[in-house]
Amino acid sequence: AEMGVGSDGMTQAVAAGAAAAATTLVLYPLDIVKTRLNTGVDEDGIPYKGVLDVVARQWERKGLHGFYRGIRVRKCDIVFLYENEVLA
Repeated sequence: AEMGVGSDGMTQAVAAGAAAAATTLVLYPLDIVKTRLNTGVDEDGIPYKGVLDVVARQWERKGLHGFYRGIRVRKCDIVFLYENEVLA
């Protein structure tokens, strides 16, 4: 048996899950900004001027939590996606 990092299915599944979670944590706020920018206006109907304006208003109104609103649903998607990949 070779020493070092295991290459069994469980190790790969855990690594894939960790990579997906890390990617989601980094990219999810960008999706929030993109969605708000595509909407074009904030909750009060005031148009956004650009990406930095979206970020500033989001931070001012909701803080860090505002950039991760809805992430629980995304985490469930990731778990089911990788569970189906491993069990398939």
